[in-house]
Amino acid sequence: MHNHRRLIVLHILLVLCCQCIISGCTSPIIGLGAAATTAMQEERGFEVVASDLGTKANITALFLKKHKYLFPNINTIVYEGRVLITGSVSSEMERNMIENTVRRSAGVRKILNELRVTKIKRNVLQDNFINLSLANKLVLDSSILSINFATNTVDGIIYLIGIAQSQSEIDRVVGHARNIKSVRQIVNHIILKTDPMRMRKLIPASK
Repeated sequence: MHNHRRLIVLHILLVLCCQCIISGCTSPIIGLGAAATTAMQEERGFEVVASDLGTKANITALFLKKHKYLFPNINTIVYEGRVLITGSVSSEMERNMIENTVRRSAGVRKILNELRVTKIKRNVLQDNFINLSLANKLVLDSSILSINFATNTVDGIIYLIGIAQSQSEIDRVVGHARNIKSVRQIVNHIILKTDPMRMRKLIPASK
């Protein structure tokens, strides 16, 4: 059992290392160690976290191969095989093209395509401020297990995904998001830990 866990942790570190190299991470050792520790504490369990990281790496590789010019404008979060796609594209054709690319990646169980079709340049600084503000609020709220949630903000719209212990926890997360200045909308994809649609065990990635 311990050997199995060590292999899973090693897999997590290897996937994170690849992602770190792709994104130009400047402090990989600290970041990888912290991420591996976090993965073992999540509601998902570290086997599913490892699977999600592998799926994320597959998607990133496909994007760099097929849509490199769109890569800076697209963000993906993988949570128990559910892939939340956020960002902006200039046409409906690009939106569909991105979704089809994600669909071809191994490990994808469901796609949540929240890409916005717009040619208006987003306010990245404002979006980053919102992300940081929400992250701080979730961490400081002792009634929220912030480790189980992931967020992204695009044009003042906050996208939420994760696993909540109760409906009241979901309400608290949404409430914090709603009270941040410049937030225009909240799109909530958080599910309860008792949701029957959850990945109960590690599902082999489809070929």
